[in-house]
Amino acid sequence: MNKADMRVATRLSLGFGLVLLLMVLLVAAGLFRFDQVGTISSRIVDQDWAKVEAVNTINSITRANARNTLELFITADAAQAAKIYQRIDAMLMSRAGCWYACQLWLEIGRRCGPAADGFD
Repeated sequence: MNKADMRVATRLSLGFGLVLLLMVLLVAAGLFRFDQVGTISSRIVDQDWAKVEAVNTINSITRANARNTLELFITADAAQAAKIYQRIDAMLMSRAGCWYACQLWLEIGRRCGPAADGFD
């Protein structure tokens, strides 16, 4: 069948059908990409954000520990020094918990391999 032998209505119908097919393909590709974006964003929120929070907690605890240590150098009162030691011990225990959480995340990353981070 030659293009010149086809009626105008047939050619328009085939052209419109081709446009609809291309539109369906574009919508399917867009939905697939949106699903990938949702997967990546949930990984960022669920895994990476927890790591960042743990590291920030360790950072703030370390800074507070440095302030308490400096306060130990300038205090002369034994009772005040005992309170400072208690605060330092409490901070070290909470920092140990955060450090343990960070080590767990690193171990999971090692088991899953470098592709698990998404930074290929």
